[in-house]
Amino acid sequence: MPGATVHLTRSDEERVAGRRGAANRLGFAVQLALLRHPGMGLAQMEEPIDALVGWLAMRLGIPATAFTDYAGRPQTMTDHALMLAAMLGLRSSGTADLPLMIEDAAQSAWGIDRGAPIVTGVAATLRAAKIILQPPTSAARSI
Repeated sequence: MPGATVHLTRSDEERVAGRRGAANRLGFAVQLALLRHPGMGLAQMEEPIDALVGWLAMRLGIPATAFTDYAGRPQTMTDHALMLAAMLGLRSSGTADLPLMIEDAAQSAWGIDRGAPIVTGVAATLRAAKIILQPPTSAARSI
């Protein structure tokens, strides 16, 4: 998540404060931040998120170690992810989204021969369409 800026609004802070227990507050905040940028849920993250967890823990006044308890409860993580996706108006991608992805990839690839700008363009299009991004490995498997 290099270059990502994490920002919690007053409304976000109120939602986070409404969770019971330090682990749930921190985990909820982490999931909210991830869904906003890079646009993936916690379950889809393949990169380490320690810096994000540490920053949010400090911001919320919660020990970062509380996240270990949250990460050990898959049902809570799933419930929070579904709640946050609904709150943010996000949805998972499906087969019907393939034409959008292919068209955007073709547009992004016009005149270049590097993969990174193409992937960046497709990811931006999916974010704009409020579609939750999949990690590259699972996206490649689904094609």
